[in-house]
Amino acid sequence: MMSKNALPLLAIIGLAVAIGAVIRGNETPAIALPPVQAAKVPFASYVAGAGIIEASTENIAIGTPVAGIVTAIYVKWNDRVNAGDPLFKIDDRDMQGQLLLAIAKVKEAEANLAKVKLPTQVGRRFECRELDQRTRQGESSLRCGDKRGGPRISDCSS
Repeated sequence: MMSKNALPLLAIIGLAVAIGAVIRGNETPAIALPPVQAAKVPFASYVAGAGIIEASTENIAIGTPVAGIVTAIYVKWNDRVNAGDPLFKIDDRDMQGQLLLAIAKVKEAEANLAKVKLPTQVGRRFECRELDQRTRQGESSLRCGDKRGGPRISDCSS
């Protein structure tokens, strides 16, 4: 008797699980806020998009190593351009800020290096002066004799 009712019971349980999965799968997820706000465009009207520049011989894809807003366009429709000619300008305020920060870090590192080098240079100068003075004292004691009764050059020659 148990086996006669088990199969329909399992079918009903499977159907309930499937219906529950479909209902949960159709729920709309909560909209997450972006972690970083998009850049604000400083212009009253603008056009954004990706494009292809068409050459007279073939399509040539262009790109830039940095993303940004195009602030100036230097060419017009049917203009002839040579390799290396600027086509447009991208807003570089962010890069200029990073450049100023990098220059400040370089100057800070140079100042720290100068602080480290200064005591060693002063110390070396002091050591050199001290060695020079000791050498001179040694030469004078050999010439004139040690005041403490040490040997004199005249004593050493005989």
